[in-house]
Amino acid sequence: MNNFSGAIRIGLIWGMGSIIFSLTQYLITGNQNTGLLLGIIIFLVGIAVMYLIGIQRRKQLNDYISWKEAMTHIWVGAIINTIIYTLFIFILNNYIDPDLKQKTIEAQIKMIEEYRGSMGDAVADAQIEKIENNDPFSFTNVLLILGGGVLVQFLFSCLVALVVKRDDPQKSGQGMKEIMDNL
Repeated sequence: MNNFSGAIRIGLIWGMGSIIFSLTQYLITGNQNTGLLLGIIIFLVGIAVMYLIGIQRRKQLNDYISWKEAMTHIWVGAIINTIIYTLFIFILNNYIDPDLKQKTIEAQIKMIEEYRGSMGDAVADAQIEKIENNDPFSFTNVLLILGGGVLVQFLFSCLVALVVKRDDPQKSGQGMKEIMDNL
């Protein structure tokens, strides 16, 4: 039986923690750019939280869990985090500080300018024009971000579930045993 209360609880805590971290960073630096090192740390913390969700569910099931059971619980927690954080980013950029949109656009243009030599002028100019004519935090774009986030979370949930799963030796090979007994 699937009892997702632990995954939901950890997903809510993870989402609120993500908001608190992002809001603190925003208040201190005035932007949302984490940089490479901090981005890697945030990623690893996310993987650790996913692992925690899976281990917690495995303990509820007497220390044995299938890959599917682990993956679904990990993914539920990750989806909740993704929804909460994406909603926060939408509110922050559209209602709390609409000027952040312009900072994001400027950062994207700066990155394109840095790669102009390897991209070529025509491609760089086309990308810059596309960035300038697009609202990165429109409702449609935020839905696309959310969809992409859910998909990425699914992939990582699948991988973390491989580490978390532990087959019950009592049930392992039951199907083959029944076949052999009926011969």
